Amino acid sequence: MKYNFENIVQGLGEGFAIFNFQESFVFANDEACKIFDVETDKLCGRSLEDFIDEIEWLKILKETKERKEGKSNTYELAIISEKNERKILLVTASPEYDHTGKIVRTVAVFRDITRRINEREQLKNLNIELEELHQQLFSQTLETELKSNKIEKFSQELQEHKLKIDHAYEILNKSITYAK
Repeated sequence: MKYNFENIVQGLGEGFAIFNFQESFVFANDEACKIFDVETDKLCGRSLEDFIDEIEWLKILKETKERKEGKSNTYELAIISEKNERKILLVTASPEYDHTGKIVRTVAVFRDITRRINEREQLKNLNIELEELHQQLFSQTLETELKSNKIEKFSQELQEHKLKIDHAYEILNKSITYAK
């Protein structure tokens, strides 16, 4: 069975691109264009540098060096889309070889994981808040327990004083009765 390469690449549901070693898009599927917020077929010829800051550019240069050495990697990359939206991509990049075995380009498959990263950050912040609330509740419970213990001790002391007063009253009544 013969497969149509373009149909497979377009139907991936993932961004798929081929880059030259100057980090320009040689090929990009429709999903890649969507991720970068660029019209279909308008990504080819553009440099990846147009979509990233200096720190990410240095990361890309390091990754390209790895590709030239024949290594494949998976890493996160922050981009700024054409619509000026910050997105985090999960990228798997591999070297592409020509018929002589020479590495000629980079092939990358990527997906937008921004929402997952943001949700992870929100969950982390909620866990911090939950831990703080737990500590506050523990402190308040401890304080309430201490107050309760003090009230119980005070109640016991009052009970003891009442017994002494009752005993004194009983003796006083006996004395008055005896004196009559």
